Amino acid sequence: MKTRSKRIAGLLADQVSHVLTSELNDPRLSSIITVTHVIVKDDLRNATIFISVLDNNENEVSILRALNSAKGYIRKELGSRLELKYVPEISFKIDSSVPEGNSVLSMLDANLNSNEKPN
Repeated sequence: MKTRSKRIAGLLADQVSHVLTSELNDPRLSSIITVTHVIVKDDLRNATIFISVLDNNENEVSILRALNSAKGYIRKELGSRLELKYVPEISFKIDSSVPEGNSVLSMLDANLNSNEKPN
């Protein structure tokens, strides 16, 4: 990614995160949703927003549906907040690296606890 794309990606991550946490009232988005990272194409026309869902009880498919139905509102908000010639088309994807990382940390923690010697 070019420098401008990285800068735009950071701005998009901040603003989308703010919209998700404080402005959307969709009951399907009751879980804690975090924007983990954003990838913006070099032409700045398309952006993929990766999210992580903290509540494992929520269905990720329904969360993606809710986000896709709010996509127009989110783009409108981005257009009013950011000074960009074009607001990129956005798409949402679940970031699977967070749960994978948590499971690795759990395994490491369990391994460390089983190897501790009693005093």
